[in-house]
Amino acid sequence: MNSDNKPLFIFGFIFYFIGDLATTYVALNNGFTEKGFIRVIGSPGLADMVIVKIIFFTALYFLIMFLEKRGNNYLCGAILGLVAGMGMTVTWMNALVIMEYLKYQLINMTFIDTFNNRERAIAIWLFVFLAWAFTKKDFRKSILNVFKLLFLTKFAFVLLGAIVYVALIIMLLYKAKLWDFLLVKDTIIWTLGTGFVLLLKSNKALQDNNHFRKIVFDILTLTVVLEFITNFYTFDLWVEIFLFPVLLFIVTINAYAGLNEKFKKVKNLTNLILAIYGIYILLFAFSQVISNYHSLVTLYNLQTLVLPLFLTVVYIPCLYVIALITAYDKLFSRLEFLIRKDKALVKYTKFKIITLCHLNLNKLNKFVQENNSNFQELASKKDVMKIIEQFRTKRE
Repeated sequence: MNSDNKPLFIFGFIFYFIGDLATTYVALNNGFTEKGFIRVIGSPGLADMVIVKIIFFTALYFLIMFLEKRGNNYLCGAILGLVAGMGMTVTWMNALVIMEYLKYQLINMTFIDTFNNRERAIAIWLFVFLAWAFTKKDFRKSILNVFKLLFLTKFAFVLLGAIVYVALIIMLLYKAKLWDFLLVKDTIIWTLGTGFVLLLKSNKALQDNNHFRKIVFDILTLTVVLEFITNFYTFDLWVEIFLFPVLLFIVTINAYAGLNEKFKKVKNLTNLILAIYGIYILLFAFSQVISNYHSLVTLYNLQTLVLPLFLTVVYIPCLYVIALITAYDKLFSRLEFLIRKDKALVKYTKFKIITLCHLNLNKLNKFVQENNSNFQELASKKDVMKIIEQFRTKRE
């Protein structure tokens, strides 16, 4: 599939496979009528829905490949655009039904009520910024480049795998009645924030054997609780709208001043301002806890505190697999370059390394570190067995 059609295919897959599948399943399990394509098979279970979607996208893939060979790129674009648009429409319609359920069925609380004043202020300023930024040609080009990076490289498959993994976790939590629609906002924020950042940092596990352990330690600190409390109690909306750009300006000045020693006084001043603001926020939050603790001690607040921590912990196996695949891919690409004249030896070397390290990332990292200078000297199977036996001897 060529580079023009691949992003449209992935985009359509995300919305019409993952988005439609997830929202349809949730809607059907709550007694709603879903009028999309999936209804042609009656009242489907999850397995039936997945099978239908897989058949559809497999057929679509081979159709696009067939049309590409015949040079019908315009027709390919039209079909993929239709699928992507249809997927977005169906997913959005299902989401609206779910929001109605959220609005009328859950503890008299609407989706908008899950946003506090600080989050609303940030959303307002973000909307203003994007509305201004999209009028700039350079910004639109930058967004296009980011889109190409996400969907036209190997990272697209990594990102898609992570999204599917998180979606499955949420579905399991929902089936176990440990997740409901009031947690949509917190789930999205975690996915776009913590989840995405951890995904980008997963390659650190190739150099740091304690990378995943540090992730767990970071969330098992008192700081997490303090952040939750200070973010729970916010000021009036107009105050938050005023404070956000002011604090953003001060933080930006602080970061810039830290790059040059001659701005040390500016750095110290902004540090002082931020410290005073932080202390005031803490005092304000704790005063609210003392005077109005009933608003804090609720099941929903407990869920919003625990959910990000739980998602981070259960996300680690996914990150581990991604780091492992990345490590193998990086090593194998290097071997293919160094032993490019002997493809049979390359395959043999790959096989021996996999049978040696299996799913042990730490072992693979150590093997690569100890044999960095030896890979380019591999000329026969004896050479491969030599470095593997040497490595095993050191481990014993």
